[in-house]
This record gives sequence, C-alpha cells and structure tokens, in this order.
Amino acid sequence: MTNLALQQDIGTIDKSRVAAAFSRSAQNYAEIALVQRSIAEQLARQVTVLPITGRIMDLGCGTGYLTRLLKKPQQQWLCVDLASGMLEHASKLNQQCSHTRDCEYLQGDMEALPITENLLDTIVSSMALQWAQSPQRVCAELKRTLKPQGQAYLAILRHDALPELRQGWQSIGQSKRVNQFATRHQWLSAAHSVGLKTAAVKQHDFVTEHTDIRTLLHSIRGIGAGVTRSPQLPLKRNDLHSLQRWWQQNHARENGLQLTYSVDFYHFQQQSAGA
Repeated sequence: MTNLALQQDIGTIDKSRVAAAFSRSAQNYAEIALVQRSIAEQLARQVTVLPITGRIMDLGCGTGYLTRLLKKPQQQWLCVDLASGMLEHASKLNQQCSHTRDCEYLQGDMEALPITENLLDTIVSSMALQWAQSPQRVCAELKRTLKPQGQAYLAILRHDALPELRQGWQSIGQSKRVNQFATRHQWLSAAHSVGLKTAAVKQHDFVTEHTDIRTLLHSIRGIGAGVTRSPQLPLKRNDLHSLQRWWQQNHARENGLQLTYSVDFYHFQQQSAGA
C-alpha cells in the first residue's frame, strides 16, 4: 500500500530560481565548489560497477565533474541538468577530455525526464536530487527510465545537513532562510513505493572551513545551497556581525569557521523484468 505521506511535496520550490542560480554560477563553480568535488569523488568510489558498453545518465550533472571521473571511452553518457548554463559549461569542459567528448546533453527536470522508458543501464547523481519537490516523483522517474537490473548511485544532501547554518540562522531569528530537504526515510520510502530495491545507504560528513562569515555564506551561494524556496530580503550588516560572533563562539576551528555538509549515499537497483 502506498503511504499517503509520500504524496506530499517537500515544499514549494521555484525551480526557475534554482536553475538561474546554478546557471549564473557555472563559470566559477569549479573554483568555489570544492566540497562538491569531494562529494562526487566519494560517490565515484562507491559506484561498484558500470556496464562496459552501457548507457549511463549523470542526473543534475552540473559542470560534468562526476562524468569525467567515471566515464570510460566506450560508454554512452547522457548529461542532464535543469540549468542550461551548467550544461553549456559541462560541454566545454568535457570537450577538453578525450574520453568525454562524445557525451550527449539534455536540459530536463528530474521529476519529469524527457527520456523514454527502459533506456538507461545506470544513473548517477551527485548533490542534485535534494532540490526535488517530490522524492516519489524522482524515484518513479528512476524506475521508469532504468532497464531491468539497472543501477542508481545517488549522493543527496540530508535534511539535517549544514547544522551550523541552521543553528546560526535561528540564533538571529532568520530561520526562514533554511531550506527544507527530504529525510532519508522519505527517500527510502519513495524508492520502495515505486519498486526500487535499496542495495546500500551510507552517510558521510564533509567539513569545510572559512575565514569569516562572508566567505562562508559566499561558498554556500556559490554551489546553490543558498537558494531558499522563497526569495529573502538581503541581510542587514548587524545580522552579519551577530552571525559572525555566534559562529566564532560555537563553531570556530583553527583554520576558520566550520560548516558541515551531511550527505546520504544511496545505491538503488531496478527489479528484474517481470519481478
């Protein structure tokens, strides 16, 4: 029986704002998003097998870093992203590598992919699916587009990620600046409800350090995590000073202000035909 709670959206999100934010940051993304690269590298280590001549999709490909980590010359890769600017930048970077010059690119929404059924052998996705409005719709699309016995390897920002940021906003009365992401239970329930098998799920934390509150917030905006589900008024200078003091008192380390990215790594499997 389908849990009615799965039908509920995580919260209204303006995907055009998200796409525009990522498109704007595309050119400087590789320099800013060092934590994104670390997360993609961890996901790549957890990809246990890729078909030698299969068709593979990088969903929410961003600059294509995960594609360049994993792709072998004989494989067919489809890079999909909601942000056209990211796709353009990924194409330019992939053209510089001999093994990724033949990638295909497609602008598309993870919850309504413009892809035919049973097309893909493997789906990989790093730090994109947390932007889904409905985990169940995403999982239904994974199920629909994967071939029988297909695999999905996903790195998704947890609902309790960036705990220092959440606590900091709350300390200055700005809790509305915090995004609401789906929980692990919601992702696992969504996968189960559509018939995907959970092969593995693990949590890894990635800690970054920043010289001051402005550079910390800039790093978050740079990777899109600062895009809230509704527009926010600019911060006042006094708010920044208060946030800086709070961080220094609670989460300052030798090399700067600490920020923790908590990420769940999922391995889902498509059922065999007729299962």
